[in-house]
Amino acid sequence: DLLNEKAGEALREASAEVRWPMHFSVREDLSMQVRSSTDHASPLAVHKVLPGMRIPLLQCASGLAWLGAQPPESCGRILDEALTRPGEIKWSREQLESEIAQTRQRGYAIFRRPERFTTMVGLSVPVGTASGEAAAVCVRFAERAVPLRTAEKEFLPKLRAIADRLGGSH
Repeated sequence: DLLNEKAGEALREASAEVRWPMHFSVREDLSMQVRSSTDHASPLAVHKVLPGMRIPLLQCASGLAWLGAQPPESCGRILDEALTRPGEIKWSREQLESEIAQTRQRGYAIFRRPERFTTMVGLSVPVGTASGEAAAVCVRFAERAVPLRTAEKEFLPKLRAIADRLGGSH
């Protein structure tokens, strides 16, 4: 599909500078389905996130970015379902609503996943597509290697440019 091709091209072009793995995903029910990624080519990809993979909505920066781009009144049912889904990271409703409000205010999501030697961080911006698909673009990095403030300064402009190129606002 044309959107996936366009996303793949944009990610490949940005990957030379970013080097950390990036992916483009669309919302599928209570998950974000990866449609394109640079993980296969990134020397810094710890866990490969490849096209076709589905990541639970509340376990990734892309899901939070998409939720933050939605009008608050349209998120209630989705949050109710996602919070009761088996295997989800356990958020309290209050924590999750606070995180989504912060994401909405910033215009991008931050998701931290503690690993053995460092914390992996995902930064993601929502993508508004012409077809109306719910989508996001994300970069993942080790916080020990790239402090969050540095990542925000270096990676967010590139993610926003990709989101704009794919047809949407952030």
